[in-house]
Amino acid sequence: RGLARAAAAACARRAESKGDGADTMGMAAAFHQLAGDRAEEVRWRARRFEALHADGAWERSADQLARLVEEAAQLFEQTEAGGAADADVRGLRARVAGMMEAKRDDPGARASLDELRMLKAAIERRVGAASDEDSSD
Repeated sequence: RGLARAAAAACARRAESKGDGADTMGMAAAFHQLAGDRAEEVRWRARRFEALHADGAWERSADQLARLVEEAAQLFEQTEAGGAADADVRGLRARVAGMMEAKRDDPGARASLDELRMLKAAIERRVGAASDEDSSD
């Protein structure tokens, strides 16, 4: 665990100092998971998800959309296991709903949309629907 903590710290420093991107954030999350530090793992998974979302590649590529959907599912799973605050889960629900809206007419996104619907349903079982417009699909 000590080695995993050291590796996580190194990845965190690199991500912070160089703005090294989502891959380094993912490595930090993985090393925190190995070290048994769920709170830090969730924090880095959330940062990775936000970086991938902000990058916008998911809007142009079905593969990148699938990657982001997988990241969202992992983030939700770890958030659930860690007993995250409902506000954090609602934030993820809003991102998932936005992704669904952005890709709803994209025929190449069907599989990812199905996964997003399932993920959104799981999130809503936890925190409920945000509003009529957010839960319409």
